[in-house]
Amino acid sequence: MLSLKYVIELSAEDQAKLTEIVTKGKSPARTILRANIFLASDRRNERYLTISEISKAYHTTPITVQTVRTSYCEKGLEATINRKKRETPLLGVSVLRTTGSQTCQLSAVCLFPGLLPETPLKRALTGSSLRMMPEPN
Repeated sequence: MLSLKYVIELSAEDQAKLTEIVTKGKSPARTILRANIFLASDRRNERYLTISEISKAYHTTPITVQTVRTSYCEKGLEATINRKKRETPLLGVSVLRTTGSQTCQLSAVCLFPGLLPETPLKRALTGSSLRMMPEPN
């Protein structure tokens, strides 16, 4: 069983914010779950629950409840509730945004690289790591 190392005592402002998140229901499920865990973990609340009671009530694990409590004590409410934004694109891949004519050129360069005249798009793509289709016979 997990020991109670981190005690949560929310201010009236924090309670109001968390209650708003839960009652509106427009936030991501992870945010709502964490808000519910905070409200149930608050020592000042008359409906204070233990770690195991919270995990059963919100269908999560005791480890998740303890992680949320630990994160609150170490990082604060905002950092615990809101998910950290990614600093770099997924797997270092940039999204290629193209217009209709560029998409046609891209398809043609991939399918028939030797048949098209030199264009800036073709020069950019030919040296890249795109996998080209074999030229038709």
